[in-house]
Amino acid sequence: MTGLVIRPALPADAPAIGRIHCQAWRETYTGLLPDAMMARLSEERSTGIFRREGCRNLFVAELDGEAVGFCGYGPWRGGNSDPGLGEIVGLYVLQKAQHRGIGTRLLQAGLNALQSGGYTRVVLWVLASNAHAIGYYQARGFRDTGLTQGDGLLQERQMLLSPLH
Repeated sequence: MTGLVIRPALPADAPAIGRIHCQAWRETYTGLLPDAMMARLSEERSTGIFRREGCRNLFVAELDGEAVGFCGYGPWRGGNSDPGLGEIVGLYVLQKAQHRGIGTRLLQAGLNALQSGGYTRVVLWVLASNAHAIGYYQARGFRDTGLTQGDGLLQERQMLLSPLH
């Protein structure tokens, strides 16, 4: 796709990533998550998170010079340390830029970075009620592990890609 750039995020990208994070949550989770939770979303809060983290372990997608998506990755954040297990921490693409392969390119960039870091398997958490996202990850080789966290509207399912390829 012409005009598309996938690149490592820089600390200066925090405002753009914060905007994407907030807007993508509104586009994706309205009606799936509690209204009170959605009302607390703010670009400022999201930007602050990415500023504190320094935009490390993130890829950003720019389409015709505008940031439209990002993918976060890193070691698994679970309880026991498993040196071979990485995690996709988040994958978000603005609705206006979806269905163009941007999410797949971002996901692949994250998976490639994990593989280069020595990870052989990757997990991610997806909202249990987000059938679209579950199908998306299944189509890319992830399978449901049967593990869940949270409950009610906030329940998430763990998905695994093994081996990482």
